Amino acid sequence: VSPVPKMSWGSCRFNHRPKRRGNVCAYPPGQFEWPTKIGYWHLPPQLFPLMGVNPYESNDLFAVIRPPAERLLSEFYYICKRKRTKHADRFDCDPTRMHDAQYMNDWIQRKMLSVNSTLTAAQPYFDENGHFTPQYSFLVANFDIRMVDYVIPMDELKQHYDKLMAVHGIQSMMASHRMNAARNSTDLGVADFDDTTS
Repeated sequence: VSPVPKMSWGSCRFNHRPKRRGNVCAYPPGQFEWPTKIGYWHLPPQLFPLMGVNPYESNDLFAVIRPPAERLLSEFYYICKRKRTKHADRFDCDPTRMHDAQYMNDWIQRKMLSVNSTLTAAQPYFDENGHFTPQYSFLVANFDIRMVDYVIPMDELKQHYDKLMAVHGIQSMMASHRMNAARNSTDLGVADFDDTTS
């Protein structure tokens, strides 16, 4: 947790200008900019310092975790609901079929088979913009060294985030909705996973 009055995390913390919603972060002029191959907030803290920079140094850290099935579902809708395909996506998604359970299961299974499962090099962290990095990699490093101070379940984020910010004397700015979550009643859910996907 940053010691400044306003909490900065995710893309704002790492001086990356989000393309959606315009310029939402203020950056000091001339500051180092992160490479764009992967959002560095998607990398586990154990990989820092990188290029001589450790944005986590001297800060209390928290991680938000969610059930793996929810992560897969979120990734499916993240790709399917985008207006344009990004070159890093191995499997584009047909938005006209995003409510087809069989299509979703096939898409997730293909994507999971394509992800490099070995963790002997840094490359798996860069696959799929880090969206498939195991969550434990953010929590513990080699030899079970704990890397974060607080762990918050995604389904309890608002409640715990507000309390955590209050402990640190930071006014909470938590948004009330999730950007990539399935929002429509016609959207598929984890209950639509078949036996192979589950």
